[in-house]
Amino acid sequence: MPVCAESRQLLDKPQSSPPNGAAQRFRIFLGELGKRLLIPLCALVVLIFWASINAQERLAKTYANWQTESNLLLMPHGKHIPVLFFGTSRGRTFSRFQNHEVVEKILQTKILNLSKGGGGGILPALMSLEHFYDWGNKCDTIVYFLDTLVLFGPNWNEENFSTNPLFYKAEPFTVSYLLRTIKYGGIAGGYKYFETALKPRQKGVEPCYQAYEENEPKRKTPQYIEKQLQKKYFRLGLPDSYFRHYSERFKDFVRMARQHNARVIAIVPPTMFGGKDPGREKTVAFLREMEKCGELTYYDCSCSMGVDEEMFADSDHMSAKGIATFTRKFLLPILKGERVTKESTTAL
Repeated sequence: MPVCAESRQLLDKPQSSPPNGAAQRFRIFLGELGKRLLIPLCALVVLIFWASINAQERLAKTYANWQTESNLLLMPHGKHIPVLFFGTSRGRTFSRFQNHEVVEKILQTKILNLSKGGGGGILPALMSLEHFYDWGNKCDTIVYFLDTLVLFGPNWNEENFSTNPLFYKAEPFTVSYLLRTIKYGGIAGGYKYFETALKPRQKGVEPCYQAYEENEPKRKTPQYIEKQLQKKYFRLGLPDSYFRHYSERFKDFVRMARQHNARVIAIVPPTMFGGKDPGREKTVAFLREMEKCGELTYYDCSCSMGVDEEMFADSDHMSAKGIATFTRKFLLPILKGERVTKESTTAL
């Protein structure tokens, strides 16, 4: 039977395939997911905007090193800094209570102190150094006041980002800093920083530290020193696995500094513990090997100030007089390259 032209066209026309059920369900799923994520994403954008606005007033100001515990507020842009300090509160004390001006006067050079109080370990220092270089800065010398314990546990490192209530208290919010806290402190560290940044800062950039001179006994008896040693340090333990891990991260710090043509000087800072600082022997041996490889210069000054009460605010932080004395008799000749005892076992 002949087929008419109209019927032939219908037969020749390609038939559309039935809709793919799996693909259609996937498109519906994406649509629903988008609707569910839209509100949280919008809220996140608003929160980031709020945190950024909250930080603008403080970021626009200039602060002296002793006026804030924040490293971000002190971070220069495209500057040359002769000497950088890193460490924990023992390093930060070189700037607190306007010790900074005294130290600069003795050293006759400008310094920037990026030590982190509250037990800032290797990872916080590594993060600050990376931030320093990423903002186009340069330095000649880095002095790292290396507490012996920061190589022996996450509480000085990753956990510091998420558990230390003072760690972010003075820090303003920036997206780049948020990403770095996640990089070095994990999601928990980033969340803690973001949470802290959302809180209004009525008091601005209060230093966030206690005046040791006002909160510690003036008489530092041997019993007091031993009690502090047990309370602060020996209860934490000294795991070898942690030491291997964080000593490698310290090498990363030194490597980054050397890649930017900075010399590194590692100093074990003075305490009243008479050389009993936990982890001291292993830390000094590690630094000795690094110096043999030409990576840094080290000095064990843990016993250099003896147990002179006038030189210490408490068992392991120097007083203003101690800072000035140490800077004049140790730090200045070290920076000048003069001969200084590598491992002092007696007082001045």
